[in-house]
Amino acid sequence: MRVTVTAEQAWALSDTLESLGALSVALEPLEDSAPQLEPAPGTTPLWSELELSALFTASDKAGQAMRELRSEGLDPMLAECPERDWLAMGRAGLEPFEVGGRLWVVPEWCDAPGTSLPVVRIAPGLAFGTGSHPTTALCLEWLARHELAGKRIIDYGAGSGILGLAAARLGAAEVIAVDNEPQALVAARANAELNGLDVTAVAPGELAAGKVDVIVANILARPLVSLAPVLLGHLGPGGYLVLSGVTRDQADVVAAAYAPAARVMDTRHRGDWVCMELRRD
Repeated sequence: MRVTVTAEQAWALSDTLESLGALSVALEPLEDSAPQLEPAPGTTPLWSELELSALFTASDKAGQAMRELRSEGLDPMLAECPERDWLAMGRAGLEPFEVGGRLWVVPEWCDAPGTSLPVVRIAPGLAFGTGSHPTTALCLEWLARHELAGKRIIDYGAGSGILGLAAARLGAAEVIAVDNEPQALVAARANAELNGLDVTAVAPGELAAGKVDVIVANILARPLVSLAPVLLGHLGPGGYLVLSGVTRDQADVVAAAYAPAARVMDTRHRGDWVCMELRRD
């Protein structure tokens, strides 16, 4: 079932459809809607109008839901949804890949390649980070280019934990994965166990005081700017900040937030995305 609703109607109608037997309810922007980027943590902003879609297995439940929505003055449409392997669709296009000649990243459901290089297996769960996004790939490449043996590293905004796991596999002495999303912490801990790696996953408020050698933060420009005092507070003298999730036109603003404590040493691009290496003086 699909129907156009207002933001004010969205949550109540979602609850109503679930109570009437919907297996799932999704809210998506209309095709001509402008994107909403970088919402504040803990917020769920909605467009003024959205497409609400709901899945039903029984026609009588769908019919009851149709009548309910029509009583609200809405005009829902019903169409048969063919059986699909949703798990396979979600995994489509995700394949093992090599990073800088030093590491392989392998989705949990794929066979590992015959290689002498270390391997990191990833089961993203509900968290961001399979390695396929340009910002994640740029950060992985930075880790592969540098000697990490004996280093203390923070992966801030860890998602699935892929960057912290890669650092640990490449010889880091201590890795702390930080994320404010509980599902990300669940995924990061599960992936650490999957790989037999000692990675500590904590919420931001649980991050203990102390200095590290490298902080990798693949987030977005606005939180990177606001987090500057926090990240600099955990970075030791001569330490490196690896910042990504930033577009070309945002790079100068992000760099300025860390100046003069840390200066840009290198910038790499993939499409419109940027990964910046900063060093603390």
